[in-house]
Amino acid sequence: MYDRRGEHGEKGGYETAMSEKQTAVKLQNEILGYKKTIKENYYRMVEVAGRFIDGRYYRHVGYDTAEAWVENVLGFGMRRLQQLIKINAKFNECGVSENDKTELDWTKAREIQRIMTQKNAGELIAKAKS
Repeated sequence: MYDRRGEHGEKGGYETAMSEKQTAVKLQNEILGYKKTIKENYYRMVEVAGRFIDGRYYRHVGYDTAEAWVENVLGFGMRRLQQLIKINAKFNECGVSENDKTELDWTKAREIQRIMTQKNAGELIAKAKS
């Protein structure tokens, strides 16, 4: 549990001027802001990571393999990165907006990109969001 009390039990930081509930709401809103920023940049990160791997730049930052770099730096496996790169490429090809990309869970995105065309992209995105 998050507690910002000092060693003698006095309140500090946010708690001094706000109730515990106000503090909780403020911190949650801050977390949600960061979460939104992460989602907004997720496919950008994937695109740059793909270029990083293709250029074998991981060798210049202390990794012998792309797999080791992906697992240690991105925190997931190479297969997932490959799937995300494929999803992003298909979404770009079909004109899916950045906003729509960020609103979909990557597993739903993986499923719909398999059958997505420029003609049915909007319909598939709408169904996946609901």
